[in-house]
Amino acid sequence: MEIWLEHWHLKENPFSVRPLEFLDPLFYKFFVTNDSVKEFDKYFLTLLTPGHDRSMVILGARGSGKSTLLNYVLRKIVDMKQKKDARAWQVLPIFLNISDINALTTVKSLTDSFLRELLKSMYWAISNDCLNPYRVSFTDLEEKAHDYLSSVAPMNPSACQFLIEEIAHKLKSHFKRSILFIDNIDKAYDSDVVEQWLLQAQGFIDSVLWNNDIYTLFVGGGFWYELLDDRTPAEFSWLYDTHIHMRNWDMNNIRELISNRLKSATTFSESEYALETYISDDALVEIYNTNYAIPRLCLRGTKSSLYHGWENNEKIITSQFIRAHPHCIDGSLEECELSRNQSLYDYIIGNINLRKGYTILNTLFRKEKEHSMSLIDDILSLNKDPGTDGIRNRELLTEYKVIAVSRIKGRTSIDLNKDVKPLMRALYSRLEDYKHVKNFIMREIAI
Repeated sequence: MEIWLEHWHLKENPFSVRPLEFLDPLFYKFFVTNDSVKEFDKYFLTLLTPGHDRSMVILGARGSGKSTLLNYVLRKIVDMKQKKDARAWQVLPIFLNISDINALTTVKSLTDSFLRELLKSMYWAISNDCLNPYRVSFTDLEEKAHDYLSSVAPMNPSACQFLIEEIAHKLKSHFKRSILFIDNIDKAYDSDVVEQWLLQAQGFIDSVLWNNDIYTLFVGGGFWYELLDDRTPAEFSWLYDTHIHMRNWDMNNIRELISNRLKSATTFSESEYALETYISDDALVEIYNTNYAIPRLCLRGTKSSLYHGWENNEKIITSQFIRAHPHCIDGSLEECELSRNQSLYDYIIGNINLRKGYTILNTLFRKEKEHSMSLIDDILSLNKDPGTDGIRNRELLTEYKVIAVSRIKGRTSIDLNKDVKPLMRALYSRLEDYKHVKNFIMREIAI
């Protein structure tokens, strides 16, 4: 056992940031019913009922609980089927998780990976007695899928797709609706790959999935906001009927999340356990605010603060300790960095709302070109405060201005995809002081 865990009377590390999996026996012990869950529950029975809707997207920053919400819905359906609830009996859940992130680098690799993972998830669903009460009718397809997935031969996309089509057609004849949960495609670093893949996959999704009453539920973050706002290009308007935006977690949600995790690992008895034994309420507020209320980052911030508390032989983590050691919840552990960067980028895209930045910039560049630089200074006013933050703001803004001017040279208006997205990404690529830059962007875009 790691020494720092022993210091805090923990028998194991309770701060895994992986999404809760629906098969986890402790699922409901760790699960937090936040506002997003309550909102989704309003749609739940509609999800089980065949109708004109065919697809939903769950939007949210990385680490905001999208995958956990997906697993919650899947777990809820499985529980209902185990209880032989008539509302779920004629519904088959299928869970597709792109586990190989390297498969998201090209359109072909994403297509191949999607087909293989879809076949694998279909095979798992039809061969599960709990989920599929008609398993005996699927015996031949189960064997075919098993043989294909067990083969060491190179991937044959055509054969894989043909088998998927056979299973999909069979599902339609036995179930009122199947629900395909699709996770991790939003992990792609190159949004163009996914956009191209979606365009190529439209025919397949329409004819093979939707036409066979297979409802699709995508998880999306980052550039998905840009695809699905009210400027959605016509070529993507088919993608969803409904979307749910993950709401910010409130302080009570984060307190429950952290308390549940600590309580599961503590060596104290149930009567002895108290969250305040580990961390004070004002310290939780510091963690909550520093990590933008994103649950994954709050878990990492708590772990990091306890780790540094052990290094300093603290008996309880307080706000005074955190303020004296700000690095302990601000990405000092190497594992936090990528998640923190990506979560903030998702936060910028999802919460600051590119449309407002677009409107400001588009208004700006309709003006006479000789005034463009002064207009940039007026609208995106420099932070005049002295010190490091002021210097950093000026550096960021300078880069913003240079890219902006170069991109609109020769044009009188700007384009959302060609201008605003790259500008925001340019800022993202330069993030050094996450919290300050977030506040800076929110202020300068006049949110």
